[in-house]
Amino acid sequence: MELIDFLGKSDSPLCLALGYFDSVHKGHKKLLDLCVNSGYTPAVFTFTNNPQNVISGMSKQCYTFSERVHIFEKIGIKCVISAKFDKDFKNLHGKEFLDILCKNFNIKKSTCLKMEFINIHQCNILVYIFILYLYKTI
Repeated sequence: MELIDFLGKSDSPLCLALGYFDSVHKGHKKLLDLCVNSGYTPAVFTFTNNPQNVISGMSKQCYTFSERVHIFEKIGIKCVISAKFDKDFKNLHGKEFLDILCKNFNIKKSTCLKMEFINIHQCNILVYIFILYLYKTI
């Protein structure tokens, strides 16, 4: 299992699943299985902490980051790209996030439901569908 910081780099061709994967339920597993069976290095982008703690103060989480990494590994994920969700990350524009991700990683395919970036001060919710951003689907 390779653990890489969001601001790190990798040239390995990836199939990337994006999400917090708080409980790694059946729906999450379906997305992860798509990556595992894609023909590319199966990878996940997730947060090391619970984003809701920064957004609303709720700190409860189903699995710690380490527990999620262990579950990902058992499923067949080979690479975890992670970031700490803090005030700076919360204020990062969704397009900036995707630009950094695509610049730093060799993403060939992706799976996700949606990524939401919430700027509480502006009451602005920006939802980016990563698959459309890359113009590639599984």
